[in-house]
Parts: sequence; structure tokens; C-alpha cells
Amino acid sequence: MSAGARNWKQRLERASLRWQARIDTRGVDNAFPWAVALLVFAVLLILALSRAYTLQAGLDMALFKQSVWHVSRGFRPESTLLGGNYLAESGAYIIYPISLLVRWLPITPTLLVIQAAALAVGVVPLWRLARSRADLKAASATAVIFAYSVYAAVHNANLADFHPETLALPALLGAVYFGLGQRWFPFAAMALLALSCRSDLGWVVLFLGLALARNKRSHPSLTSGWSPAQLRRSIKGVSSSWGAVPVMLGLLGCAWAIISPELIQRGLADGNPVYLEQFSRFGDDGTGDLIWGILRRPHVFVSELITEENFRIAVILLAPVLILPLLAPRFLLPAVPYMFVHLASDADDGLVVQSVIFTAFVFASTVFALQRSGSVLVRRVWVNRRLVLALALTAAIFFVRDADSSPYRGPWDWTRGSREEEILVALDQIPATDAVRASPQMLPLLAERNVLYELDTSGESARLDAQRASEGVAWIALDLSSAPVWGSDSIEVERFDTTLRQQGWERAFSAEQVRLYQYGTLRGR
Repeated sequence: MSAGARNWKQRLERASLRWQARIDTRGVDNAFPWAVALLVFAVLLILALSRAYTLQAGLDMALFKQSVWHVSRGFRPESTLLGGNYLAESGAYIIYPISLLVRWLPITPTLLVIQAAALAVGVVPLWRLARSRADLKAASATAVIFAYSVYAAVHNANLADFHPETLALPALLGAVYFGLGQRWFPFAAMALLALSCRSDLGWVVLFLGLALARNKRSHPSLTSGWSPAQLRRSIKGVSSSWGAVPVMLGLLGCAWAIISPELIQRGLADGNPVYLEQFSRFGDDGTGDLIWGILRRPHVFVSELITEENFRIAVILLAPVLILPLLAPRFLLPAVPYMFVHLASDADDGLVVQSVIFTAFVFASTVFALQRSGSVLVRRVWVNRRLVLALALTAAIFFVRDADSSPYRGPWDWTRGSREEEILVALDQIPATDAVRASPQMLPLLAERNVLYELDTSGESARLDAQRASEGVAWIALDLSSAPVWGSDSIEVERFDTTLRQQGWERAFSAEQVRLYQYGTLRGR
């Protein structure tokens, strides 16, 4: 190495040490993660609002928006888009406190603000975890929160309409942080918040409680293994040992994961376990039937789990953090059973919704993997700077490759064009009380009404699609870009138009990409 290069290297090292010394003060250490969270929040919110402004939101946003609109008006969270009670599917009881906000605020921007804030505030418990529980130096902790800030799963969840499960991400990170510090009341509060976002997260809380019980700070007798004798000693010492507390709280979470689906959600669906529809190949008669179905046919479960698509999901989740969680898997394992079951299901939103739950444990494990790979210097863990830089660089590379807000997706080009203006003009003609059937990207704009259905244009015949679309509504709003099978064929578009006219429908608006039809003049009013 030349003298000039050596000189520059020494200067960078001194600058790095001075920077870390400034952050290592208590005041900066407390304020720094909040400043980063605020910056991440601003970026996420701008991206989410830009996507909504250009009418890219779809069915998921409309479904939750219609449900929370009903709750804000004092009704049950029913959705005609879902065909039933919103709570019956996932047990997202957090819809009730959210409804208090949207009672006075516009629904779509409010939901996007809440979601972006939840994803961004995950930086804070992650920083606390790295600094207070793993004792990492500032540079290593900064690399971790940078990797989180550009993590593809976080950005994709932010741009996937609105899902209440995203609000569980900071709660789960907070639960790990408080649990490792034996602060059980905040831990219970974080677990309760996560359970209110989705009832089956009780299984995650259960395994997290078991992982915390194995922690040396919580229960020394459980650190070396899981033998029956140790388990009996643990149970015997419940009254005198704080180590049993996370196990008890985990068992309460498990109980909720059983009680809510079997009693509350099934009751809301008139006895039909709709929450199991995506697991029908394993069991559709309750949670016990599902578990027994997986155990009875493990080869089917494994074959559904090891598909190419699921392998890609695993790469997207683990590769941006250099697969470090596999080096310290204790806090990765609590989410593994939950993730495996959902990846083996028929759900089409596994990558977006379920991976955001897994994200909390990916980064918790990454923190402790860095701790394990470093060495104690004074009182902090020093990690090789090459590993820290590799983590930050790899996270940035995979952001560019996989995130929906990647520069290759051109988020700066998310502006309204002629098609979006046509949609706004067309939908402005529909009264707020009328029943409507509309294309997916129109649904969020129409969700604040009692009766709304999705217009299915996936069939090969425009005539049959038109016949199905005319049932039970007074208006039909068609976006031709959402009909890929026949929307580009002018003959099929004319068939759709002719079929509706033969049934008594009138064209209320027509443009290059948008059609609006009304049945007569008074139907549905």
C-alpha cells in the first residue's frame, strides 16, 4: 500500500472513531434513531401518497377502507368486496382504534400515514436492541438500521395498499427488546398490539416467549437445553422465577390464537371458518384440523413449501442481510413455523403481508449475529468494518433489485396522466349512495359506500363478463387497462358495451381507457 493510500485510510479511521464517539453520548444515542425514523417515515409516506395519487391502489385498500368506514359510522366491519365481516378472516381488531381517527380524517391518507409511521418507527426498537441488548458500537448499529431502512420487504409492504399486519412489525421488535430486558409489562403491551393486528400472531408470541425463557438474563436453568427434567424444574419454579413469565405470556398468546379464530371469527362468519380457506388442502374444520392435516401429510406440506417461488422469497428476505440470521437463529425461529405455514398455503399475498412479520425476527437475529461475530472492545462489541460495510452495501443492492420503490421502477414518474384524469371525471358522476361494480384500481375511490363490488374482467368473453357485471348494481365503471385478456381488443370492448345496452344500460361516460354505465336513470337509488 502506498504512503498516500495509507494516509487516507488512517484519516478515515480517525474520522470514523470521532463520529462514533459523538454518537456514543447518551443524548445523541437516544435522539439519533428517532431522527432516522423521521427521515424513513418521510420517504415512505411520500412514496405511498404518490402511488395513491396516481390511482395505483387496488382491492386491498378498498376492502379495508370500506370496512373501517362502516366501523367509523357505528356499524360492523362488513365489506361487500369481501362478502362478509372483515374480522372473520384475520382477526384484525385494531380496525376499531383506527376507525376513531378516520371518523374525522380522510381515510386513504390517514391509513397510509399510519402504515408508513409504523414501518418507520421500527428503527427505534431495532437501534435500542443493537445498542442496549447486543452492545454493538454505533457503526454496526447504524449499518443495521440502514439495512432495515432499504429492506425490500419494508418498502413493498408500504406500497401494497394497506394491511394491518404491517403495524405488528414495530410491536414485535419492541417485544424482543423489552423481553430481553425483563420488562414484562411493556413486553405484554407490545404482544397485545401485535395480536390486535392479526390473531394468529399468537403462535409467534408463544415461540418468542419460549426463546426469551432460554435467555440467560431471564432464566439460567433454561439456557443449556430443553430436557424434560429442566422443563419440570422450570414449571416448578414459576412462582419464584421471572424466567417463567415470558412462557406464561406466550401461552396466553397461543390461547388467543386458538380462541379468536375458533370462537369469535367463526361466529362472525356464521360458523364458516373462512380464515382457513387458504389452508383447505390441509384442513378446513378448525385450527386443530389444520395442524393434524399438516402432521398427517408432511410430504404434501414440504412439497408446497419448497417451491421455486418460496425459495425466491427466502432469498429476498435473507440475502440482503448476508444470511446473518442463520448464524444466530434463536430470534429467527419464533417466526419460522408461522412463515412456513403461510408459504405452504394458497395465499397470494405471502410475500408482501407475511414477510413483513418475518422482517422483525430477521433483523433481531442479524443484530445478535453481528454481536457473535465481533469482539468486546472496552464495553462495546466491535465488528469488523468490512462486514459492516458489506451488510450496508448488500442491503442497498437488494433494495435496487427487489423493492417496488427501486430506481428501476421510476417512482419519480408516478404522476397522473390522461387515464387517471378520465377515471376521476367518470367516478365523480356516481352518487355516494348507489351500488357500484368497478375495476380494481377504481375501488379505493368508491369504497365509502354500502354496496361495492369488483368488476371481474378476467374471462375470455366480454359478453359473459358483462352479463355477470350487471347483477345487483346501478353503475358499472370499467378501466380497460384492467382487462388484459380482451381490453386491448376493440371488438371485445364493443361486445361488452353492446351486451350492457341490450340489458337496458346506458353509457354515462366514455373515453379512450374508461367507460361508465348506468342502468336506466333511477335504478338502485
